[in-house]
Amino acid sequence: MYQEWLKPKSFPKLAKNQIHIWKIKFSELLPQISCYWQNLTFSEKERANKFKVEHARNAFVISHGVLRKLLVGYLGGNPTDFSFQQNEYGKPSIENNLLNLRFNLSHSRDLALFAFALNYEVGVDVECAREKIEVDEIAAKFFAKAEVHDLFLLPPNERQIAFYNCWTRKEAFIKAIGKGIFFPLEKFSVAVDTKKQGRAKLTIMDESYASKPWVLYALDPAPEYYGALVVNCEKITLMRFC
Repeated sequence: MYQEWLKPKSFPKLAKNQIHIWKIKFSELLPQISCYWQNLTFSEKERANKFKVEHARNAFVISHGVLRKLLVGYLGGNPTDFSFQQNEYGKPSIENNLLNLRFNLSHSRDLALFAFALNYEVGVDVECAREKIEVDEIAAKFFAKAEVHDLFLLPPNERQIAFYNCWTRKEAFIKAIGKGIFFPLEKFSVAVDTKKQGRAKLTIMDESYASKPWVLYALDPAPEYYGALVVNCEKITLMRFC
């Protein structure tokens, strides 16, 4: 099921058959950046101080500060209570996670998306469209053969939308399985179209993942932004908050 972005009056409870997706705008939260700084651990503050570009540093502080605030909503406690571990490919998860809460986050330009689920692996991606990008050249280099074929069938004026849809969908999948750039992009394909929301086709050629019920959803975060979510559950309800 698909619904519009909601502004909950109280923190929503996450059911086992739900995925919660939160959206934030860095520009709106920047005036409160000192509050999000206080949510960070000492090591995260050290990482933040290493950023030389101010926007990148602010995005790190706000996104990780918001993440910890959201985790308090789901798990209780204080923002700095949570410790994270990474798998061998770098995907983070919560240590000592008795509720088996899974999460993933992505940000681009002024937006960030956070996805949460109980027991199910999730991957989310958001991208802001760039004015100048060699769509055909990049697709031919990184997309699966079926995706390149479908992209080149589209009229030139529709290819940029389809390109970003494909890009975010592939990113969401490799993040969901926890392998990121270490998983070959030609071993799965996604729908290449101009659809902005709802379920989209996902075809997995790798036998180790094809047997699992990975489901792909197109998201519509904001004008000029593209997004996607992948979860390893067939029957799920998406709840979107901002």
